Amino acid sequence: MDNLYALLVMSAAASGLYVLLRLSRRWTHRYFRATWHYYTHVLLYSFFLLPYFKLVPLLGLQLPHVQPISLGTLAPGGSPAAAGYAAFAFLDLLPYLAAMGSAVFLAVILVQNSRLHRRVFSLCEIADDPEIARALAACRKELGIAKNIPVYLSPYTSTPFLCGIFRPKIVLPAALDFTPEEYRHVLLHEMTHYKRRDLWLKCLLVCINALHWFNPLAYWARRDVDRYCELSCDEKLVQSMDSTERKRYCELLLTVLWTAADQRVRLYSAFSSERKYLEGRIRMILNSQHVTKKRAVRAVATTLVLAVIGTASAYAASGGVSQDAGAPPRELPEGAGVISVQYPDGTVKSYDRAGNEVPPQAKEHAVPQPIDAATQQQIEEVLSEIRAYNEQGLPAPQAHLDKLNELYGIKPYATK
Repeated sequence: MDNLYALLVMSAAASGLYVLLRLSRRWTHRYFRATWHYYTHVLLYSFFLLPYFKLVPLLGLQLPHVQPISLGTLAPGGSPAAAGYAAFAFLDLLPYLAAMGSAVFLAVILVQNSRLHRRVFSLCEIADDPEIARALAACRKELGIAKNIPVYLSPYTSTPFLCGIFRPKIVLPAALDFTPEEYRHVLLHEMTHYKRRDLWLKCLLVCINALHWFNPLAYWARRDVDRYCELSCDEKLVQSMDSTERKRYCELLLTVLWTAADQRVRLYSAFSSERKYLEGRIRMILNSQHVTKKRAVRAVATTLVLAVIGTASAYAASGGVSQDAGAPPRELPEGAGVISVQYPDGTVKSYDRAGNEVPPQAKEHAVPQPIDAATQQQIEEVLSEIRAYNEQGLPAPQAHLDKLNELYGIKPYATK
């Protein structure tokens, strides 16, 4: 259960960071490059996986945190109320439900990718065009890639893409006839993805998304990582281009998009997307500038601030989760309240207000005494009198409460 609570804390912290980035997007787009947005969103997504908040105690920092919410209401005398017992039973099922959701998510992704792979490669053939071979060799030399990545032509794809983690390959649409310069641009784009290991990162993000299948913001954040991945790749390509070459590169994007729209194929890959995203992509290509020292310092500082905010908020929400899992329950301080739970099998356990089980040496005050029929009748009479006071809007006299504790065999802790 602690692992599930930690997962929920990480999900909430990462979601909060994502919302913060979304709200500040107008400002960040003005001052920061697409590459900064890409790696910042990757850092943000790592908050879904890594418990950074556990570093706070290790660094000796003292930050405030809130106590976890106590679930379930317990009846007097150690018998759990129906609602409380149902809550405990449901909580026991949550880890299994979370694991089941992750398994279903991954199964759906695998089936979708398997179908896409079979469709695309059903009539796929190796590209034997000498123009493609020359462009591929030039791109490998320019990027310093020794591995020979094959290029395929497929009639069932409308946009170029890179696929295959262990055996990478570039797939081009057979219906499009590119010029030598366009082949160079397309292959440079896809081979840049290969050099940066973007496919490996996307696979990792899918696995993280599977853990947080219940959080819609995890899906939106992964979509934004994919988009900024394409933008940062474009940005790297156009750094050495003049304005004329950049315009031709934008024309290439529009040509591919127009062809895909004619075939009524939904747009997913690097060279296609929704209208607003495409407009922003073209605007970035035409206006991309070199990084100045001032902007670099500002970008690093902003990233550090976001990381600190995410870590601090996760630690504040974690409560006792950041403690060592093997640590014994903390000692019950004098004057703290204790509640006893009697389970259906007759087992009696006591807990403090934070939900920690009371150590054996402190349980002697919390174990309820057996109640006979006569005592139960007296309890009902006292409870009836207390209800009568409550119906009149009056507090129950202390003597009635003391009598009720005495009948239940509970010795209250002395308060300081």
